[in-house]
Amino acid sequence: MQTLVSLNYSRFSYLVSSPKSLVVPRSNSNPILLKNHPIHINLRNNCSNYFAPTITCAQNGDEKFDSKKEEEYYTKIVFQPEGSTIPKHIAISLDGNRRWLKLHGLDLDYRPFFQAHMRFIDYCLKWKVTTATNYIYRIGNMLLRSEKANDLIMGQFERFLEEGLEKFKRLGVKVSVVGEEWMLTQSCQASIKKVEEATKNNTNLDLMILMCYTSQKDIVDATKKICKQVKEGKMELEDVNEDLFGQQLSICGSRPPVDLMIRTGGQVRIGMFLGWEVPHVELYFTDTNAPDFGEDLFNDALKSFQQRGRWFGK
Repeated sequence: MQTLVSLNYSRFSYLVSSPKSLVVPRSNSNPILLKNHPIHINLRNNCSNYFAPTITCAQNGDEKFDSKKEEEYYTKIVFQPEGSTIPKHIAISLDGNRRWLKLHGLDLDYRPFFQAHMRFIDYCLKWKVTTATNYIYRIGNMLLRSEKANDLIMGQFERFLEEGLEKFKRLGVKVSVVGEEWMLTQSCQASIKKVEEATKNNTNLDLMILMCYTSQKDIVDATKKICKQVKEGKMELEDVNEDLFGQQLSICGSRPPVDLMIRTGGQVRIGMFLGWEVPHVELYFTDTNAPDFGEDLFNDALKSFQQRGRWFGK
């Protein structure tokens, strides 16, 4: 089987040749500047719901909700070649927001970053992905960045949740926020609780949002939980195995393992995102910065995933 390396100015991925692939992406345009992008709201529009715009709002600035257009987008039959596989669980690290802002001469602003996350959620729904994990902010970011930057992202994260709530309920997205919530403001914690409670019975997409999270801390906490149960006599040391350990992790439990991880921003590393889940995760890296993440890149990542041989040691 021939191994291919695909490189261009906007992205690269490691591919294994296969006849099973997705359709060629329709556009390489920057959705941040594309007025008719079906999901993304243009920065020049004056839509009050900045993070979860409706289809109509994104297209022409009209804030009137158009349920028909939205339904057409999510129920449109997506071409899948015979035998192709859609990942059950996709994780994403949308890196490069600050580099993108600097490149465009803009002040610090996480709205383009959160808009990219909302687009990723839309694509997962469209392709019938069952579980999605969005990495927002790690503990180190909170400790190393300025108070102004932390306050800004917490405020805009809260707005992202509040403005997205009706959309999450309407489209059947179950939201869970994982991480050190005590590091967030009280109002942000209240919004998290509100959204989690309102969406807990949704079944179309299981969405995990990692906020103030690192995989190292998650592994340490899981170890402490198991040690405590063994010490209290609730578990025998011989009972501890890989499956039991995975169940103690915040982003594992009963969820399917991560099949595909996407990272934007040009950094070719996993970082503090996935630890325990790494062995069988297919990785897709792109030089494209977070605000420029669009459906073309999502499709490229799926195509890359489908062209790989996944043997799991067989």
